Amino acid sequence: MDEQANVRIVEGLFSSLERGDIRGVLDRLSDDVEWRIAAPSELPLAGTHHGREEVARFFQDFGQAAEFELFEPQEYLAKGNKVVVLGRERQRIKDSGRVVETDWAMVFALRDGCITRFRNYVDSHTVNGGGEG
Repeated sequence: MDEQANVRIVEGLFSSLERGDIRGVLDRLSDDVEWRIAAPSELPLAGTHHGREEVARFFQDFGQAAEFELFEPQEYLAKGNKVVVLGRERQRIKDSGRVVETDWAMVFALRDGCITRFRNYVDSHTVNGGGEG
């Protein structure tokens, strides 16, 4: 697949996510996807999830823990089988009411029209309450 086709797949994932269509997100993943939330281990939901079933569980757990007030992909960069997306988010932690706002970078690897690997990088200082992003 060409780079622009890969960007369209990632854009479609974000579109599904925005609509709350987790099935649409999962349909864009390979069966053996590796989904890693790269953050300090003390943060809830950080870690690596293998396969669509574990990713579905991740989204279910996330939905119980937090809700997005803003989720804004801002720039897409593609090279070969990778798409990097730069963006910003603001989420409310449900149990504390705390609002966390941060910039992020997400890296997707694709094969045969499916996302095979995902990495999310956030400003962990901001997420841990160290200040605004």
